[in-house]
Amino acid sequence: MTAPVAIVIPCYGQAHLLGEAVASCLAQLPPPAEIIVVDDGSPDDVAAAVAEFGEQPSIRLVRRANGGLSAARNTGLAASTSPFLVFLDADDRLCPGALAARLAFLAAHPAAAFVWGGYRNMDADGTYWPAPSLPRPTTSPYLALLTGNVIGMHATVMYRRQPLTESGGFDERLRACEDWDVYLRLAKRHPIACHSHVAAD
Repeated sequence: MTAPVAIVIPCYGQAHLLGEAVASCLAQLPPPAEIIVVDDGSPDDVAAAVAEFGEQPSIRLVRRANGGLSAARNTGLAASTSPFLVFLDADDRLCPGALAARLAFLAAHPAAAFVWGGYRNMDADGTYWPAPSLPRPTTSPYLALLTGNVIGMHATVMYRRQPLTESGGFDERLRACEDWDVYLRLAKRHPIACHSHVAAD
């Protein structure tokens, strides 16, 4: 059994870290239906990093000319079919239970366009910072997002496909804050929700 989730992993110049990201996806229980690695015209060998996992039917490599993070995420969105999506950067990884916790929370909040959780910061040597960053529940998450990107880490978010695609996905004109832009567009039109599970490193 697999979870009805596509995890999209854009990669540019981080093939040496990609293995940890993919392994954290495969370790989910149940594992995701799709893991789509988008080689965004990377100068390093993304294909070799993916090949380390052998014949895994859930893993697909999609190559494209370099277009930036928004374009890579949109490429993964278009290549996927699952009803729920997570966008995991190649230098991040999912924590145990991340998919199951967010799927359960979306089931409990059927109107929510997306949910998000907490995350842990860590140093390059693998040392965790003292405390995780956890969401602060609010009666008006849209107003909270207008003051700043209170979500903080994109990998903590799980989207429903339909609202995300109807919103137009990620704005490829933006070179930064493209995730915050999506949060704002979705939160303006739909409920969103947060939970206390630590979802990503």
